[in-house]
Amino acid sequence: MSDRTPAAQSALLFVYGTLRRGQPNHRQLLRLGARFLGPAVTLRPLRLGRAADGLPVLYATARDGLRGELYAVDMPAAWTALDEFEGHPAFYRRHLDRVRRPGGTEAEAWLYFRGG
Repeated sequence: MSDRTPAAQSALLFVYGTLRRGQPNHRQLLRLGARFLGPAVTLRPLRLGRAADGLPVLYATARDGLRGELYAVDMPAAWTALDEFEGHPAFYRRHLDRVRRPGGTEAEAWLYFRGG
C-alpha cells in the first residue's frame, strides 16, 4: 500500500461508507466530478466497523473483501479536496489497494482507511 499523491491523469477511488450513492456525503463526489464506474470489492479481507467515536473504521480481521463502489477521479484538485474532506493524513489515511470489479477485472484504487 502507498499514500503517494495520485498522478494528474485519472485515478480510481474505492468508497465503502458515506461517500457511496444514497449516503449523506455522496454529494462531495458529485461536486468534484467523480464518475461512478460500478461496484467493486477489495482483494484484501476487510471488515467495516465502528470506532468508539462512532465513525467508520476498517478492520483486517475478515474472511472476505469489503464491498463498495469504484469511481474515476480526474483532477489533482479533486484529490486535494478529498484529502481535506477525509482529514488525510491526520484522521483517515489514503492508501492504494487492489480491488476486483464484477467479471473478475482487478485494478488499483485509492481508499481512505482508518484502522482499528
